[in-house]
Amino acid sequence: MLHEIALTPSVFHSDAYSSREECDAHLQGIWTDLLERLLVRDLRNGDWYKQLIREKRRCPNAGQKLLKQLRATSRLRAFDSMLGTPPETDADWCREALESHAREALSGVLGCKNVKREFRDNSVVASILQRNSSDWWNEATQGGAPRIGRRAADLVNAFSLVLRSARHVMFLDPHLDPGRRDYAEFVQLLGCCCADRIEIHRVCYEGMRRDSIPTNEEWERRFTNKLGPIVQAKGFHLEVVIWPDEHDRHLVTNLASFHLGHGFGSTSSPKARMTCSRLSRKQSESIQRDHDPQVNTPRHRFVISP
Repeated sequence: MLHEIALTPSVFHSDAYSSREECDAHLQGIWTDLLERLLVRDLRNGDWYKQLIREKRRCPNAGQKLLKQLRATSRLRAFDSMLGTPPETDADWCREALESHAREALSGVLGCKNVKREFRDNSVVASILQRNSSDWWNEATQGGAPRIGRRAADLVNAFSLVLRSARHVMFLDPHLDPGRRDYAEFVQLLGCCCADRIEIHRVCYEGMRRDSIPTNEEWERRFTNKLGPIVQAKGFHLEVVIWPDEHDRHLVTNLASFHLGHGFGSTSSPKARMTCSRLSRKQSESIQRDHDPQVNTPRHRFVISP
């Protein structure tokens, strides 16, 4: 659901376009997609970003600002060096990206028109000038398949990249209970997380009957017994927040957020599916604000620590 792409340095270089104005226009055209919908592979363990900063005079102001925002919003993902020698040309950087794609699949590689000309027969490579004609670009910026499988493996496949890359993760599901059979495999999603902040939000009552309300101590026992081992193994801190009432199901992160039609419960049926839609940044911020204990008062909250 979060798509990772690579870009050759020429995308940011004004001399790769017919004019500085054309460069500005195309960088503005991908601005929102890069900062709200995509993850960018920082090739050769960050050398891609370092080279662009060294050559910032070739970048218009829009390019320099975009690069800084990619770093500030944690949308750069460092990846191992693949080629034996450091890339010297944009074609070399494209080969580096394609080698990394062979190890771990990218949605695609975006380059300037000259890079695409050299790799004209490779559908993974697209020119920024004709990006809207690229199937992979359209799929990546539109958010991927709107319906996903509900088996645990399907959920992990859909969300593992965002969970591995995000610094802040919120699982919002009014009925999330790791002691229930349908949530028994939720631990697999939690195991994907590498975030500094991980939260689970649910309601205080069980099922549809709002008069069935376990004690705060019971909620702590259930979550700690079932999720304590993964917290211990991964070494993170997990906050559980219990609310008086809630209906929607969301996965909210600092990189991308989604509304889920059925939440984080899983099934063994290969036919079971749910609708999943990506949220805008404003929608995500609104949900975070509504579930901030400093803004609204939960019924109970506790932290499970290693």
